[in-house]
Order: sequence, then C-alpha cells, then structure tokens
Amino acid sequence: MILEFIEQFTEDEILTDEDIYQLGEEWFYVEPELFLVGKDLPRKPVFVGTFLGKRKNDYLIPGVALLELLAKHKNTKKVFISDKAAWLFVCGKNVLQPSISRVEGTPEKDEMVLVMNGEDCLGIGKVENSLADAKSVVTHLFDIGDFLRRERKVRSDKPIEEKDK
Repeated sequence: MILEFIEQFTEDEILTDEDIYQLGEEWFYVEPELFLVGKDLPRKPVFVGTFLGKRKNDYLIPGVALLELLAKHKNTKKVFISDKAAWLFVCGKNVLQPSISRVEGTPEKDEMVLVMNGEDCLGIGKVENSLADAKSVVTHLFDIGDFLRRERKVRSDKPIEEKDK
C-alpha cells in the first residue's frame, strides 16, 4: 500500500520493499543495520525507524517523513502556492488556480499532487481540472495540520491557578 501511494506522485523508485517494515497497519523506513538488530529482539517491536504512514480503512494517512521524502525528490508532481493560500490549505481549504505560482511534474486531471509552499510540503491534493484552466482547483485531501487537529486535549478538573500552587 505504501509503495502504491508513492507511485501516485512519481514513477521513480524512492523506496523498496527492503527499506520498509510493516507493523500492523503502520509502515516505517528502517535502515538496513537497524533492521538486522530488530530481527534478534525477543519481542515484536511497537515502533521502529522512521514513521511513513498508516492505513485507515482503505486509504493511507501519510507521515510527515514520507511527505518530506517525496518533496525532496525531483521527479514528483508538485503544486507551489502563495503564502495566503498555504495558510488556507493547512486550515483544510482547497487551492484555487490564481494561488498557484508554479507546477512541477506535469500533473493532470484527477492526479494527486504535493502542495508546496517554498521548500515546505504542506500536504496532498487532487487536481480537479487542467491546471492551465483559470477555474482549476486542487482539492484538499490531507495537510500537515491534521496531526495537530488529532491531538487529544488535556482535561483537568482543577482550574489552572490551583495547579500552580
């Protein structure tokens, strides 16, 4: 599943089966030396290497490391957007054509793209129309703000002032 996800953005081989370790519904990038050490552990690890993503129902939720890996790769489908559009995208909004400053990798209609602001990957989207069309849109699918939104809020019965005493 993780390799199929990567293939949506580039035809180049960024990772191989030997680089990836699956634990349940999660995938990790593991250095070969660490992988050899892990084979000798008496128990199955809970976490190993760099988190790449996890399966949720029938789709993959990418990890930040996977997005960064794809963003650093030259032959990846990318859409670069303005600062204002970047903020809106991280808040869950779609990218409109006037906000797109440049495109790499020639993404076509219905293809996935990395949404970039400078060198930073903000998330992934889907191209709805030809990007040459003035009414084209990149539909928001996932952004790095998702990790913050999923954090559980800390609950406390005591007011903050009482905790500090």
